[in-house]
Amino acid sequence: MTTFNELLGTKSGDSDTVIKQRYKLLSHRVHPDKGGSKALMQLVRHAYENVSKGKGDGFLTPPASVSMGNGGVSDAEVQKIRRERDELHALNQLLKAQLAQAKSGMKTQSGGDSTGFQRKIAQLEGEIVLLKDERNRLKAQKDEAVSEQNKLAGDLRRALSENEVLETDLHNAPSIQLASITSWLSRAAFRLS
Repeated sequence: MTTFNELLGTKSGDSDTVIKQRYKLLSHRVHPDKGGSKALMQLVRHAYENVSKGKGDGFLTPPASVSMGNGGVSDAEVQKIRRERDELHALNQLLKAQLAQAKSGMKTQSGGDSTGFQRKIAQLEGEIVLLKDERNRLKAQKDEAVSEQNKLAGDLRRALSENEVLETDLHNAPSIQLASITSWLSRAAFRLS
């Protein structure tokens, strides 16, 4: 005989979440709209209700709503239900094996590769330190260049203002030069005499 837990693919200690997930999976597969039958859906629902109440280890008995008489479940449907139950049981076993394999693979991977991950993390942290040092060096270089640029801009402003003064002096220079040459000549002539 099959128990309610076996039909749903659950165990006695499974949480309500696991039980509900298994019920949804099975009900999706055996729903009349998905190619299943009404009787099979009622069996799955009956099993779910019993497992939810903690009676999952009891033997599967068809609910009163599933009649085996006229208009109920035919022998062909019973055979189909058994075949689907066996398929679901095989699928459940396969999924359990895959889960166990995945868990062992994760343990192996996390244990074996943790050194590699730690090494990679240490390498990346070292690269971060080098990048920060380079950033600080470039920032200091930039600050120095900005300071030099400001100094050159000040020198250029002073040179331009001196140039303007010289241009003004040069523009006024012919009259100044003649007056100074004349006074120099008269002084020089005075000394010679």
